[in-house]
Amino acid sequence: MKDVAEWTMKNRAAALSTKSCTITFSKAEYEYLRNSAAYAEVVADKKEEASRAWIEALKAEGKEILTRRAVIEKKIKKLRVTEKEEPLIYQNTTENEMRNADEDEWLNLEQQARTPRKSIKENRASITTTRKSNIRRSSVSHAVSHHAQSPSFYY
Repeated sequence: MKDVAEWTMKNRAAALSTKSCTITFSKAEYEYLRNSAAYAEVVADKKEEASRAWIEALKAEGKEILTRRAVIEKKIKKLRVTEKEEPLIYQNTTENEMRNADEDEWLNLEQQARTPRKSIKENRASITTTRKSNIRRSSVSHAVSHHAQSPSFYY
């Protein structure tokens, strides 16, 4: 094969030196080039089909995006309509809640008025015991704080 290729190249070089206008190919070269061209044509056709399919896919995706957009716009319009109606609904509910809260407060006050209070003697007894313990605590802490030595030095 190598010898045939070298012989063909020498013949071509010789033909060019004589300034002829024809180029000769061997049958093997001719078949190879013809098959390569056919193969290149098949590959080109496949690439063309793939690019057209890609374009169709992009178009379909664009249509899908547009339909999604239309659905979202419809939802937004519905939300705007409900937002206009909601203040009336909330206003009614807040007024009802305020009435219920006022009623609950009145019920609590009525219950507090009905429950008996502690007697004054019970309150005095608890106050005097807490005062005595506080006085004892404060006097002990007062004595300790006066006899404690300061860590600072005076010159």
